[in-house]
Amino acid sequence: MFKFTFDFTEENAIHFALFCILNAPLFKWANRVALALLLTIPLLPILFFLQDLLSDAPWEFDELLIRTVLTTVLCIVLYRIYTHLSERTATRAVLRRLEAMRAAHMFGIRIVSFEAMHIVERSEHTERTIAYRSITDVSLSDKGIYLFTAPTEAIVLPLYIFASEEEKRQILALVRAKVSP
Repeated sequence: MFKFTFDFTEENAIHFALFCILNAPLFKWANRVALALLLTIPLLPILFFLQDLLSDAPWEFDELLIRTVLTTVLCIVLYRIYTHLSERTATRAVLRRLEAMRAAHMFGIRIVSFEAMHIVERSEHTERTIAYRSITDVSLSDKGIYLFTAPTEAIVLPLYIFASEEEKRQILALVRAKVSP
């Protein structure tokens, strides 16, 4: 059916590892919660102002403005710290995955053949036969097509291996048709 020969590089591995990390449910959830919290915290001075206003306590508008600005600045700084730590964690995870891939001799020339019942992936050191039914997810990123067989394991097809956009669509259609009964 289809057969692709390409050089699987560290750049391909980095893109795949980042895709896995950034699209992990826990990572997405943590980022959403952090952003939601840090966007709502600056509203606290306004809420306190409204509470004092309703209880007829005198509150200065300048004080409200200063508290709101300071709280907003604090939240921006906290969000920058959070994103920095999150990026460092992701970078460490990518480096660990790269080391594991180097140790497993995963870089170099690969031949991926799409046959009637399975996919055969050959490299200099290994040969894997993957049944279509063992593919759990098919994902498309801006750098490749990932045919997941486990949450962090996939057949990686860099986009540069496809001769045309039509060939890429044909591969995606073939795999999706074989994966879903």
